Amino acid sequence: MKLKASTGRKLRYGGTSVAITALVIAAIIIVNVVFSLLTERFRWYADLTPDLHFTISEECFQLIAESDEADDEDSPIEMLDKFRAENKQYNADNGLSKGDEGYRDEEVKVNILFCQERDVLESDETTNYVVQNAEELRAKFPDYITTEYKDSKTNPSRFTKYLVSNTDSIAIDSVIVECGTEYRIRTLRSFFVFVKDEPYGYNGEKAFASSILAVTRAESPLACYTINHGETIMGKNSDGEYVYSFFSVLEDAGYKYMPIDLSTQDIPEECRILITFDPKSDFLSGKDGVSAESEIDKLDAFMEDRNSFMVFISPDTGELPQLEEFLGDWGLSMRQQGEDVYRVRDSANCLLGESGKVVANYASNVLMNAWSENLLNRSTPPKVVFENAASLYFSPSYSRSEVEHLEEGLRYTIGYNPAFPDRQVFPMFTSSDSAAAWAGDREMASATKMDPFKLMMVSVEHNYEQEMYTTMDDSAYVMLCGSTNFLLEKYVQSNVYGNNDFLLSAIQMSGREPVPTGLDFKEFANYEIESVTAEDATQYTLVLTIVPVVIALCAGVFVIVRRKNR
Repeated sequence: MKLKASTGRKLRYGGTSVAITALVIAAIIIVNVVFSLLTERFRWYADLTPDLHFTISEECFQLIAESDEADDEDSPIEMLDKFRAENKQYNADNGLSKGDEGYRDEEVKVNILFCQERDVLESDETTNYVVQNAEELRAKFPDYITTEYKDSKTNPSRFTKYLVSNTDSIAIDSVIVECGTEYRIRTLRSFFVFVKDEPYGYNGEKAFASSILAVTRAESPLACYTINHGETIMGKNSDGEYVYSFFSVLEDAGYKYMPIDLSTQDIPEECRILITFDPKSDFLSGKDGVSAESEIDKLDAFMEDRNSFMVFISPDTGELPQLEEFLGDWGLSMRQQGEDVYRVRDSANCLLGESGKVVANYASNVLMNAWSENLLNRSTPPKVVFENAASLYFSPSYSRSEVEHLEEGLRYTIGYNPAFPDRQVFPMFTSSDSAAAWAGDREMASATKMDPFKLMMVSVEHNYEQEMYTTMDDSAYVMLCGSTNFLLEKYVQSNVYGNNDFLLSAIQMSGREPVPTGLDFKEFANYEIESVTAEDATQYTLVLTIVPVVIALCAGVFVIVRRKNR
């Protein structure tokens, strides 16, 4: 009898052990399958092979080949087809044949011209990435894209048409993308992302896409940046950190750019976007006895022509009465009732526990949804960081107006002034309700869910023109950003953050230009952990600390109960 009982107990225990083993193995297999799928979906892996190879993505090919129906813009390939048809018609109308003076190329193409021989470029691992991408584009679109390799030092005559003066020369580290009479000269360095002069990632497909977009347009857009107000649009900030040059953002958007001194120069007619970055002194009004020229009058005239003005300030920006009055007319203010500029801190929604590195919330309104559509449509919208940020406000002459869009299910607040009935002011990025505003070492105000601090705002003066059966949006925009560190290269040159893509979208929308957004660069190293906010870190710590303990405790209780009831 005892033997039977012992045998039965062994069979039961043996069966239980087998079942538990089978379950554990099944669980391990399931976890491996799930993580394999997640790894493919979210790219949780790194290329550890000795030779990296960065191929052109399908998104980049589509950008070049297919039109953007949302923006009603022709793709580069469609533009080339139009150029060819126009040239063919012109030659036929004027009886011109190939070789005749004035003959227009009926097979016009985009040519990618390297200023060194191909074998030299391929012998270097990094420059070879650029060569391989160019050859991929040529292979994908053989009827529309060509490649060429010429040493600019030994073949100077080939590069004469790109020289501004007889004393200039084309550097051998240049890559020229040309189509007809249009061309863009980029350095090989611009195909890479650098952090403090160290290569951080490869940005080849965006560099090629933006250049091809630029040279296949009917006209090249121009952006100007103001000087002689103490602006620091490039170089290092006061903390010694590298500021990412806004020029590179403009290049990616396909813009030409130039400095402008409004005290002595007029804004060029073809300029679409004017940028003021971190001004230290005020704009001239023409009535201050300094100069008869009024920079403010030039700004007013520029905006009347339906253009865009972008201003980047910080809590350290001093009083600028003339510029602030201009912004106030557009409903934008960096002070509350004449007080000091407030500095926003948020200990919960910040990077690495530093309350001054605020992770912003995307505002919810029709303008913001349009400008950040490519960010909001991602599975997880990237974090947008405002370091050392000022709190912004509706100017005193503008009142709050509640707007409701039933079709989109939106309710939001805008700034409105009956004196300017076509202007509306939209918050674009705000703080969370855990943020506070500081002046010096004193906390001056606290954010709430209904009234968070505004970190970036855009004022739009709506203007729509009817052309036959089409309505054209020809609105003017003034954007005020409360952080100059918004452009720090560690935020702009990273796929982890959304700062760069939002700027590209803002340039696209306000300048009404197609811009290659969504083409992320490929990182040599991934620093995604740096984007974890203090709140996220707390949650991760709690989960990783408590969950294993709870699981172990439950398993222990289960075993003890089973043994007692055996």
